[in-house]
Amino acid sequence: MTSTSIYICSICTDEEHAITWCTKCEDFLCTDCAKHHQRSKTSKDHNTISTRDYRNLPNFMRQTSNLCKDHDKKNEFYCSFHSYHCCIECIADKHQQCKDLKPLADSLKDVKSSANIPLLKNNLKDLNESYKEVLHYLGERIKTINNQKDEGIKSVRQMRQSLDVHFDKLEKQLNDDLESKHSKLKSDIEELVRKIDNRAKRVDELRVAFSTMEQYASEQQIYTGLIEFENNISQESKYLEELDSGNQLDNITLEIIIPSALQSILQEVTSFGNIAITLAPKNFKCKNIGKNQAQQLVSKVHEMEHIKPSLMNTLSVPIRFTLNIPDCQIYFDSTNEKYTLLLLDQNGKRMMQFSSEGVFIKHVMTFTDEPHNLCHVTGDIVAVTFRGVKKVKLVEVEKNKIKKDIPLPHQCFGVSSDGEVLVISHAKDRKMIILNHVNYEDKDMSKQTLEDICVDRLSLFKGKIYGTNRIENEVYCFRITGEPLWTFTNKYIRQPEGIAVDRNGFVFIASNGNNRIMVLSPDGKTSKTILSENDRIRGPGAININGETGMMIVSSYIDGGDSAFIFKI
Repeated sequence: MTSTSIYICSICTDEEHAITWCTKCEDFLCTDCAKHHQRSKTSKDHNTISTRDYRNLPNFMRQTSNLCKDHDKKNEFYCSFHSYHCCIECIADKHQQCKDLKPLADSLKDVKSSANIPLLKNNLKDLNESYKEVLHYLGERIKTINNQKDEGIKSVRQMRQSLDVHFDKLEKQLNDDLESKHSKLKSDIEELVRKIDNRAKRVDELRVAFSTMEQYASEQQIYTGLIEFENNISQESKYLEELDSGNQLDNITLEIIIPSALQSILQEVTSFGNIAITLAPKNFKCKNIGKNQAQQLVSKVHEMEHIKPSLMNTLSVPIRFTLNIPDCQIYFDSTNEKYTLLLLDQNGKRMMQFSSEGVFIKHVMTFTDEPHNLCHVTGDIVAVTFRGVKKVKLVEVEKNKIKKDIPLPHQCFGVSSDGEVLVISHAKDRKMIILNHVNYEDKDMSKQTLEDICVDRLSLFKGKIYGTNRIENEVYCFRITGEPLWTFTNKYIRQPEGIAVDRNGFVFIASNGNNRIMVLSPDGKTSKTILSENDRIRGPGAININGETGMMIVSSYIDGGDSAFIFKI
């Protein structure tokens, strides 16, 4: 329809060159069609611009259309929940349950006189000026460091002249020392090689003798010979064991280590010099752009369609372990300042720590009962529940010890915390207990019980409790006061276990009975399968998400035991 410089009339069939573009009809018009368009009752009030002005519009504006891409009908509505313009067919197709639909005309009304236009225009002006100031500042910095470089080269050359003789002496001393130590190491290794070579030859001789014995010796000779061979083999095996357990085969690295301290240039030179880069505060300040910005014209909402997990790592389970992972937690290791993974293992009654790359770090704690659920409380403290046990343990991960036990009136199952309260549930007793100040002494801890709530696993997020019911195949959402908000169930969720909520309020479910990871919308109305057996998800039970990093860990049954996958969402 268009080239890089010429637009063709959208109306007539003579391929006339267009001179104007109608912003309402979104049509190019030649001279004759433009006159007719201006006289017509239906279009005489439409705004038009010249094709030259149209060509100067940004590309993304030229590609904007008022026609629905799916149905080729005029967009007449705007859905604020999905941040989407839609036509009448879109509403019937995808937006029947959306409550935030409004006429598109209301959103476009008075848009040209909106307070955002002068604000954004001023912001662009300020941005332009700020970037010019930054570029000027950086240009001056380049000049300064160029001068500093020239001065440094000059200083080094002057120093070099007085240090040549001294460095020659240091070089000879270092080379002599290197030669001496290398000679000693080489001699020791050659001596070891000689000893091992003699033993290897001895073993070859024994092999030949053994073969001869098999062919020609009598029974009495074989009986006597076997005892002798056994003694010889035992001696050689013992030597190899001693060799393996000792330090004779340790890797030896021969390298020159240059000290970093510089005491005196001419007397105790240990290095030629160091380049020091010192940071100092800048002597100007960038402008604050858009701090008082008016409300956005269109609110941006995270969409479920954008949730597509990408595999980062797979848990590397040591061969000696066969795990049964009921729960997991993404945990920030403050000592090493990095995120790690905490896993419960029911087979070994323990808590284990892995790196975010899936590499085993350490055993945190071994328990007397089977651990079942855990959650981060605060700092390095996590809470752990146990099968059939009426208490919660608070564990200090960095110190590998139990901080305290919290006895409760019923068995504990699901557990979650937002740093302020700790919520513990058990579906059988249809109860949920909320504890405040769980990191303090018992006397400072208040307790609240919510009755008739049947939840197995749970997750606490922004004053709401999200939980799963494995028997009923349902997912629930309650206020922290116990008031029910919504219940979700459909054919794609079977025996739901682990549950996690991301920073946008989307709810992730480990559907154990059909090998799926599901995500639910924050209002509990829609769902989507994001992982399945095609992604090697089998019998998932544990799931956890870190809102800051977007990291998600999911347990899965692999090769005879549980393992886990680490995803980015």
